[in-house]
Amino acid sequence: FSLEEARQLFGDRLGQADLAALHERLEGWPVALQLALIWFDNNRYVEGVDRLLELSRDDIADFLTTEVLSGLSEQVQQILIATSIVEEFNADLASALCDHCNIPAAFEEMGKLVGLVLPLRRPGRWYRCHHLLAEFLYDRLALNGENRIRELHQRAADWYHRNGDLVSAVRHAARARDFETAARWIEDAGAVRISLIAGLPTLTRLMDMLPLETVYAFPRLQVARAWMLAKAGQLVEGRECYESVRADIEAQPESAPARHEGLFVDMMLSAVYEDDARALSNVGEIERMARVVPKTDHWFQGWINNLLAIIHTRSGALANAREAAVAATSHYRVAGSLYGEIFMQIHQAVIATLAGRLGNARGLIEKALATASREFSADRALAGLAGVVLAQIHYEQNRLDEAEALLEEALPDIQHAEGWVEIYARGYQTRAAIAFAREGLDEALIHLDRARQVGEGRGLPRLIWLADCRKTELLTLARKISDAAAYAGRSNAFLERETPSFMSWRERKRAIIAKARLAICQGDASGIRPILKRFRQESERFGRDRALMEISIMEALAAHADADHDEARAALKRAFAIAVPERFLRAFMDEGALMAQLLRLTVRHIGVAAMPKETVTFIAEILAVLGDHPDDDGADASAVLSSREVEVLRLVSEGKANKVIARALDLTEATVKFHLSNIYRKFGVSSRVLAVAVAREKNILKETEQ
Repeated sequence: FSLEEARQLFGDRLGQADLAALHERLEGWPVALQLALIWFDNNRYVEGVDRLLELSRDDIADFLTTEVLSGLSEQVQQILIATSIVEEFNADLASALCDHCNIPAAFEEMGKLVGLVLPLRRPGRWYRCHHLLAEFLYDRLALNGENRIRELHQRAADWYHRNGDLVSAVRHAARARDFETAARWIEDAGAVRISLIAGLPTLTRLMDMLPLETVYAFPRLQVARAWMLAKAGQLVEGRECYESVRADIEAQPESAPARHEGLFVDMMLSAVYEDDARALSNVGEIERMARVVPKTDHWFQGWINNLLAIIHTRSGALANAREAAVAATSHYRVAGSLYGEIFMQIHQAVIATLAGRLGNARGLIEKALATASREFSADRALAGLAGVVLAQIHYEQNRLDEAEALLEEALPDIQHAEGWVEIYARGYQTRAAIAFAREGLDEALIHLDRARQVGEGRGLPRLIWLADCRKTELLTLARKISDAAAYAGRSNAFLERETPSFMSWRERKRAIIAKARLAICQGDASGIRPILKRFRQESERFGRDRALMEISIMEALAAHADADHDEARAALKRAFAIAVPERFLRAFMDEGALMAQLLRLTVRHIGVAAMPKETVTFIAEILAVLGDHPDDDGADASAVLSSREVEVLRLVSEGKANKVIARALDLTEATVKFHLSNIYRKFGVSSRVLAVAVAREKNILKETEQ
């Protein structure tokens, strides 16, 4: 019956929701619906579909016994009862479960059970029983005792294993209480490697079918459990699980899979999840193993290069990190690990961002996000990781709506299902930055408090420190200077009180920038400039272009505060060389009024005519947000001028004399001349004709001419 036919049968006896639920549970089987109707009419006091079905269960069983099974041959009954332990079956599986049956003849006879034995739309002529028939058949099977049920589950397990369905094989082996066989099959399939082939949820499903005592009896499975715990954010438990099996793992030959998997999990715990920068000291040993293990061992080479990419990123050797990430991606691809490829695309996007290549990073992360959503839709954490990285890129390029929408979905996805501190840090810092830009300090601090709570709950000291450091920065940007200084002292935001184990070049950069910004506001710019210079030189040496841009911005602001205008312009030029092609807009916008002042002074000194069109447009977009163009939608290049200067320039382009302009704008003629003088200085010209020519070249007068 269709739902409409069921509605006609029941009339107004059931509400729409209850009728739809009953129809779904009975799968439209006419006999069952009619029996349910009889029971409802005889028991109108019954409430709820579940109770109605429970009361009619015996009648359905009687019907199936007298009207269905009694008309079937003995061998068809035997097949139906035996296959009640599986959700679906075909002729080959039925043959494995039943001895001495004429399977073709039996299947031909079952074809008469229309509505009860249902063909499936999948290759190989698969069938399933209506769930009411399946429940009835399983009850009949149970009359043969537990041993018979276990025997059938064992047969099913063997059949699924032979046919390459690991999840079903393990499920039936577990139901047969043959946990040792199930564990051995998981090991044979790769243990930890399963998560990189089919995704972490698949490994989790398999491991959850085994009792813990079985898991701990198989070293490779214990390593896999440590990995699962770490991925779930249970870092202490993950480390304890691994340490309890370390001796067994290290006793294995160096070429043994268990040894490789143990090294991978141990190092991933240290470098990624426990966030211990001391793991960087093991890079030599890892590189040695990469040379020793054959290049044809794609799993191990993928893992090793994966680790090297992470470690080199943490150490700041970005070229080495990129090379290792590309190698890992290639090995994972050959090994058939799409999951591993996605993770390496995320790593490559992070590396590209640090190297100042936002366009490249965006292409990589959008590909990773699309693949994760398409191929691993059940693993929301995987898409969440990619979503956080993409949100940061959107933010950097001032696409705040897109960034916020991604984070609203991604942060909850990773908060309870992933322990990668690098992504947490990016996610919460970006979310706080958006809130600060749109709603102010108080709302931003709410997100940093959440980051701190996650860090405390997950045992992630770097996340706690980053939240504290970022809070110091936002207090400074909000001009709460004394509060910022006091909080920095309490929280070790500048890393002056102690050196935590998680510290790497990125934490040093963050602390230096936070300290520099506060020093500038406190009138101590000269004291911070040598520190900025040293870190800038280090960033140049290692190709850390994003850090180079950020430090150059601080150098420009510090030099400007010291009235060292030549160095301020030189530092801005360094920053623009990286920022303009990749559109790192927020790095400038987030500095607020001090940056607006510096940019306007720079434009006046250099002159718009001497600046590349792309740079003029870039500066205009920044000033449209920071300056006196709050209503501009697209931030055209006229933002380098004040709104009054734009009005004057438009009238000049129309050939109006100063007197006419003065009357039109209700100004004195002297004021018009003052504005023209400012325009000449900003454009680096000395006449009205040249000013108009520059404005047209830079698209400043495009709206007037349209």
